[in-house]
Amino acid sequence: MVQSDLEGPWVKADHAYDVTSRAIRGGERLFTVLSSYDDYRFFVERAPGYEAGDTLVLIAPFLVAFGADDAFLRSVARSPENTALISGAREAVRYLQHIEDFFLISTSYEQYVEFAASLLGVPAENLFCTAFPIDQLAADVEEGDKEMVKRWARRIQRMPVIKLSEGGKLCRGCARAKSQIDNFYWEILPKTSFSRILEVVRPLGGTRKLQALEEALKREGRTLSSAAVVGDSITDSVMLEKVKEAGGLALSFNGNRYAIHSANVAIVSNNCFVTAAVIEAYRRCGLKSLRELSETSASHGFDSSVFSGCVSDDMVRQAEEGLRGERDRGAIFWIDEDNLDHVIQVSEAFRKKVRGTAIGQLG
Repeated sequence: MVQSDLEGPWVKADHAYDVTSRAIRGGERLFTVLSSYDDYRFFVERAPGYEAGDTLVLIAPFLVAFGADDAFLRSVARSPENTALISGAREAVRYLQHIEDFFLISTSYEQYVEFAASLLGVPAENLFCTAFPIDQLAADVEEGDKEMVKRWARRIQRMPVIKLSEGGKLCRGCARAKSQIDNFYWEILPKTSFSRILEVVRPLGGTRKLQALEEALKREGRTLSSAAVVGDSITDSVMLEKVKEAGGLALSFNGNRYAIHSANVAIVSNNCFVTAAVIEAYRRCGLKSLRELSETSASHGFDSSVFSGCVSDDMVRQAEEGLRGERDRGAIFWIDEDNLDHVIQVSEAFRKKVRGTAIGQLG
C-alpha cells in the first residue's frame, strides 16, 4: 500500500498559494507571511491543537472577504499552472496502482484534489483532503467584517516573513508581527461572523494526515510498519516520522528541511518514475537493501542499474526513458545524522528547480 501527498510528489502547483495570489492583490506576500507563521506556530512554538498545514484555515477568511467562491477555486484548479504534472507522474502512479493500493492524502482543498486526482487516475474513494464549503460559509459572513479582514490583509502584507535569527530567537520585527497575527486570529476573528470558518475548516495536515494514513491502512488490515509514504513538506512531517519510527518507508521527494528531517529516504529528481522504482525496490528487497542501493546512488547519482534485481525490467526502462537527456539526473539518499545537512541543501535546491522559487521556498 502506498500513501502519498499530492502537491510536490506528483504536481508542481501549490493550489492554495495560487488561489490566494489570484483572489487578492498582493496575495503572494500575504500567503508567504502566513505560511511562515504557520511553520513557526507548529514547528517552533508547538501551539496546542495547532497542526502543520493550518495555513489553509488562515487564508480562508481572506478568500471569503475578497469574494472567492467554489466556482473560482475549481476554475483555478483547472488552470495550466495547477495541472502541471511532474514528469512521469501519471505513468508512475498507474504503475504503482498495478502493484499496490494507492491513496492520496493531501492538505489541499477538495476543489483542487478531486480534479488533480482525476488527472492521475486515482479514484475518489482513495482520496483524503481538506473540506472547504466556501459558498455555505461565506453566506453567513457580514459585509462589515469582510472590510475589517481586507484591512488586515494589507497590514499582514507589510509584515516580515517570520523566521529565527542565528541565535535561535525571532528575527527583528518578527516577534511583533507574530503577536499581531496571534491577536487577529485568536482574539479578533472569533468574535466576528468569521468564527464559523475557523471552526469548520480543518486542514488535513500534521496529526490529521497521520490519522488519514491510519484509516487507509485499517481498510486493508495493514500497520504503519508496512506503509510506504511519500511527502515533501511540513504537512507530511508527522506522517513521515511515525512511519520511519515503525520501520516502514518514509520517502521524501524533492522535500524541504521539514520532510528531510522526518524521512529515512530522500529522492531528488525531475521524474516520478524514480519514486516508483524506490517503492518497488522496497517492496521486493526490503528497507535494508534499499539503504544499500541509496548509498550507491548518493555517491554516483541516479542510475537505474543500481536497482537491478529489485525492480522489473519495465521499471528500469521507463525510468531511463524519463531521465534521458537530463544533465542532472538527481540522486537517492539514505538519510542519517552524518549527511542530513547535505541532503537538505541538495533537496531544497532541486525543489526550487522543479517547482519554482516562490513555491519551493514555502514550508
